[in-house]
Amino acid sequence: VIDGLDVDGSIDVQANNVTIRNSRVSTGAARYPIRVHPGVSGTLIERVEVSNEGGDGKGIYFNSGSGTVRYSNIHSAEDGIFITADNVVVEHNYVHHLMRNAEAHPDAIQIRGGDNIRIRYNNLQAIHPDTGVSNAAIQIGSLVGDTITDLRVYGNLMNGGRFTINGGGRGEVDSAVYSGNRFGRDHQYGVQGNLQNSVWETSNVYHDNGQPAR
Repeated sequence: VIDGLDVDGSIDVQANNVTIRNSRVSTGAARYPIRVHPGVSGTLIERVEVSNEGGDGKGIYFNSGSGTVRYSNIHSAEDGIFITADNVVVEHNYVHHLMRNAEAHPDAIQIRGGDNIRIRYNNLQAIHPDTGVSNAAIQIGSLVGDTITDLRVYGNLMNGGRFTINGGGRGEVDSAVYSGNRFGRDHQYGVQGNLQNSVWETSNVYHDNGQPAR
């Protein structure tokens, strides 16, 4: 258990059942403030501030290791949370102020492989007050893991991005459901695009008037 620490550097999780809570992790290194390694299970990241200012990395990286991140404040990375893993839960987090440079492709959450992923009740802001829209609040990227099956995205507040949700569209997804999410209007092209093998429910609405977001 890592509890109540101010970490100037990175945390590499290489053992099962590690808990990181009530802490701050800050690094300008161009990789990962927190990385969950392959084969690791039972990771819990709870009430943690993650800052990667100046690093252009991935705030929390589930690198084929599973776990839960919740009630955390993740900012100043290129990608807030990056997932190539099964059995990951992302809930009640605030992901914002993504870093952007000429080469960056910033996403609040990027998924590039995994089954049984739950993204729920988060505030995902793919827009920066200084640099404008980021790439996406949720981006399905080119696969580096297995095809994405049983992805559930619900109850989130999302805003910004070229598409706020970019669902892949190149065979990355076997099954996904988006429901009960609320959207701002600061996207460049639309609320969602490139959805494939995915269900988009009418309960996805605009935050300002409750009308269906399409």
